Amino acid sequence: VNSPPQIGPCPTDFNSVAFNNQFFLQFTTPSCTDPNGDAVTVTCNPGAGSIVANFPGVITCTCTDSSQAIDSVTCPVNQPPTVQCPADFSVTTPLSLVHQLLHSSYPQCVDSQQANFLATCTPSSGSPFNAGSNTVVCTCQDSGGLTDSCTFTITVQNPNGDAVTVTCNPGAGSTVANFPGVITCTCTDSSQATSSVACPVNQPPTVQCPADFSVTAPPLSTSTTAPFNTPQCVDNQQANFLATCTPSSGSPFNAGSNTVVCTCTDSGGLTGSCTFVVNVLTNVPGVITCTCTDSSQATDSVACPVNQPPTVQCPADFSVTAPLLGTSTTAQFNTPQCVDNQQANFLATCTPSSGSPFNAGSNTVVCTCTDSGGLTDSCSFTISVQIPNAPPQIGSCPTDFTTIPNGNQFFLQFTTPSCTDPNGDAVTVTCNPGAGSTVANFPGVITCTCTDSSQATDSVACPVNQPPTVQCPADFSVTAQPLSTSTTAPFNTPQCVDNQQANFLATCTPSSGSSFNAGPNTVACTCTDSGGLTDTCTFTISVIIPNSPPQIGSCPTDFTTFPSGNQFFLQFTTPSCTDPNGDAVTVTCNPATGSTVANFPGVITCTCTDSSQATDSVACPGKKKSS
Repeated sequence: VNSPPQIGPCPTDFNSVAFNNQFFLQFTTPSCTDPNGDAVTVTCNPGAGSIVANFPGVITCTCTDSSQAIDSVTCPVNQPPTVQCPADFSVTTPLSLVHQLLHSSYPQCVDSQQANFLATCTPSSGSPFNAGSNTVVCTCQDSGGLTDSCTFTITVQNPNGDAVTVTCNPGAGSTVANFPGVITCTCTDSSQATSSVACPVNQPPTVQCPADFSVTAPPLSTSTTAPFNTPQCVDNQQANFLATCTPSSGSPFNAGSNTVVCTCTDSGGLTGSCTFVVNVLTNVPGVITCTCTDSSQATDSVACPVNQPPTVQCPADFSVTAPLLGTSTTAQFNTPQCVDNQQANFLATCTPSSGSPFNAGSNTVVCTCTDSGGLTDSCSFTISVQIPNAPPQIGSCPTDFTTIPNGNQFFLQFTTPSCTDPNGDAVTVTCNPGAGSTVANFPGVITCTCTDSSQATDSVACPVNQPPTVQCPADFSVTAQPLSTSTTAPFNTPQCVDNQQANFLATCTPSSGSSFNAGPNTVACTCTDSGGLTDTCTFTISVIIPNSPPQIGSCPTDFTTFPSGNQFFLQFTTPSCTDPNGDAVTVTCNPATGSTVANFPGVITCTCTDSSQATDSVACPGKKKSS
């Protein structure tokens, strides 16, 4: 008879070299021996030294002897891990709405040779990120030294351009005694304004195995099947699910002690496991044989089957989580089987039954088996209903913001928002800046945060009504009509700029287009917003009255000349003069009355001058008149 060859174990020196979007494979071909001494040939697919387009997950090596008998080994190949980063995202620092600054869960490294594990990211989740664009690099390195990496961007937006600091409790890289259900991260800018986010954390699943139990093998048998309730996996990020147990429920178990390992792996790759023992008993008689022997040693026998009480094994205690704000929930479980030596296995009667509603806290379930002979067995287990902590709910922003100037600072007064907690936990509300505080700069936003006794938070960012601002026109002058004492003056009514409503026009007294008297006139413009806050500015309108020139009278009619030697002595009445403004006037004539001139003038010019040096003149033809 030809015995097949025996191929050796898989190589341990797999190595791949990236080559023009392909892979160059290197490994030692497994050895092979043949019990018959035949020549053997070992071939692998793909082979050592080959170039492949896609990285193989498995390499199959086959040993063939001269009789064409074969033996094969399938070798899993360690592929580089793969990692997928989160999408780029932005966060906004205080003075805006609250946003998440954690970059979620660390991305998972998926590897063909080991359980999924978390990538190493730089900067790490929860680190402080400066305003602007921040690149995060996440790297995976598996146990074989193969790596993969990815990057994404966190953009920190700050409406004021302030420097910001983000702190988390507990912080990234910290060691804690208990696994946190929530991580609270707070962003604080240079003005001490804050924004917070409460981040639920994916905890490893928990699993509670059944207690160790025993089953009895049939007579003359050394093994038996053993059904058990596959335990439930309880996870804080997904619905409960069944564990994977090895061996599984209903598998054959050999006589003696058998260890069962049940493992839970959640969608995030986190695991939990537990073990229990199934003992298979073989020394309980299923039949008692009774023999009657007389003095002649003649015998008669009867074989009596023995009705043993049924046995039942309850599921392990487990927990379920009620819906948010609920006080109870339904709970499914596998109804345990009753194992009996006189009849087929049957289901126990459990109170309460699977799928019933269970109240918050601890709930005992009793499962009972009664066989056809009236023998019974029972067991019990506990279902704990956990009520999740719902975050508190902060009230709306206050409507009674009041600011009182205090030197170069502002004293703030407002009613702190209310806060309720769905779980009835004690709550604390803090505002930044707080009511009753004095601040150097008028805040645009006040952030109020409500924190319950479980450190869950809710925040509200409240825009603060600032006083309106108004900018008056520059001082200006207008000129009245001649001989008037006032005039109207139109101007552009200034706008009121307010952070809580649309711009609106100020109320000016006197208003644009009013009559303004001669001289300076002060105009006051006031803005009052819908919250009753005000601002005022003033400017001056100067009314100038133009000077009207004087009005000289008509030429005199009484010109008289007296010869005086070779000259002439002039006499006439100086013309009168009036001034519309009531200014004092002076009239001078050239030549003047009473003067002596060498030549008889053809024209005498008389000029009237007022106190503003405005003039009016009349030119009068001279007439000789001897006397």
